[in-house]
Amino acid sequence: MIRRLPPVALAALLLASLAGAQEKNADTMAQTTAGAQSTMSDTLGHLNVEIVVGADYGWPTRLLISGRVEKAKAWLGLSFYPYNVDDPVTGGTHRFIELGKGSFSREVSIESQFLGGSFEAALWATKVMKVDSDEKYSYWDKMFGFHVEDIIAYKSGLLTQLSGYR
Repeated sequence: MIRRLPPVALAALLLASLAGAQEKNADTMAQTTAGAQSTMSDTLGHLNVEIVVGADYGWPTRLLISGRVEKAKAWLGLSFYPYNVDDPVTGGTHRFIELGKGSFSREVSIESQFLGGSFEAALWATKVMKVDSDEKYSYWDKMFGFHVEDIIAYKSGLLTQLSGYR
């Protein structure tokens, strides 16, 4: 039996809370509870996520993230959530990776506390430093000293054990 998480809507929360987020992106965003899925336009870039599962027990061990950025810079945001997280903003682990124009590839290990949980990966077009932000007191500006805007691509998925291994 696969455990289902309550809907994790970090991307929607980010879009609603960030100054430059566009409502049309929220309308086209797809979130899924089974596997990674993406929407958004390929004009500024694209994002692929593969979940690598260990052969011994069927749990995800790492994410293979790749894609292409069509502008000078973009930021890859990664979020991981434990099972049944109450608050996707403060209950998850978040990190950002600056990317240059062209193809990129990253491998990210999945920490054991997130097994049974979920992940989100988003490609962002703009980084706004806290000093330049109208939202200087937002969670993101306080935590990281910046926030990101203008989502290019988004994927999400569950980090559950394959049922044949139980």
